[in-house]
Amino acid sequence: MTEQSSGSITAVRGATEAVNLMVITPWTVAHLDTLRRDIDRGRLTNEQAALAFAKPQTRRILRSLPTAMCSKGPGTLPPFFAAVSGLRRGLPHMALAHLNLALPQTDPAHGLLGDMARVTGIPLALGMSQVIDGIARRPGAHAPDAVIDPARFFADLDRVLERDTSAPLYLIEQEPMPSLRSAFSRA
Repeated sequence: MTEQSSGSITAVRGATEAVNLMVITPWTVAHLDTLRRDIDRGRLTNEQAALAFAKPQTRRILRSLPTAMCSKGPGTLPPFFAAVSGLRRGLPHMALAHLNLALPQTDPAHGLLGDMARVTGIPLALGMSQVIDGIARRPGAHAPDAVIDPARFFADLDRVLERDTSAPLYLIEQEPMPSLRSAFSRA
């Protein structure tokens, strides 16, 4: 794994594994599970379940209650983040990028978290603008972060959201990790 920097943004090349994680509340997990069970039993079609998710009914909320009460929440995980581990200068290293949740409530970025259409559509449009410009074109199939210029992406995002850029939209935390050898030798 190698790192490439663009300003203060680091893109990691050569990662061989990726894990996706959805940060979700216990109530949402429980409601989705209730809807899944109703679909599996033939009580709902996928379309009906989508409508039921958008407008929960009291009966399903009550059926979701036991699962919600027994489920753990995401703890201190931020709502949107990316984590990567690998070698940096030959040593094990971990990096975490996440939205800056300390932004003032007046920051337009807060509106993204409650609007799934904007939080998915705006980044897609910004990435596609780089494809159209020819910046993000490479032969083959690639993950977006392998071809998108991150500095331009976040500058464009600030512009589209009409943000005051005095506070960063995202934060990056980095730290060395103990090597497996040293971890096992201490045990």
